[in-house]
Amino acid sequence: EKGELKAAKKGDVSVARTLLRLMWATRFVYVLLVELDRAFAPGGEKLTMKGCCSKAYDVALKENHPWILQKGVAVAVNLLPTKEKFVKMLGIDMSKRESYLERTEKSFGVIVKKMYGFYEEKGLMKLP
Repeated sequence: EKGELKAAKKGDVSVARTLLRLMWATRFVYVLLVELDRAFAPGGEKLTMKGCCSKAYDVALKENHPWILQKGVAVAVNLLPTKEKFVKMLGIDMSKRESYLERTEKSFGVIVKKMYGFYEEKGLMKLP
């Protein structure tokens, strides 16, 4: 009937669980961009796209994946382009790269910290 909430059926997708997975992805992108910013900063020449992506995966996603998927990611990062080519593929003008990447903390950082803070406060971080 109109206005009544339907009982959740087994197999229904949980919005909270779906948002949690979106949070993982957002955190991955955030950490990746922070690492890329470090890689392009003076002294970061030795940091590679593989290293940046591996760090982002380890921080944001690894604990949520089974061993076999973790090993698959370890192999897949070897196929990544250089950090310069990746930034170019994103459509970022290399002369403006620094200003784009510096905004990461101001935009993504705030979102990630607030979302994770809320989920931790409500005890939702370990949803199945």
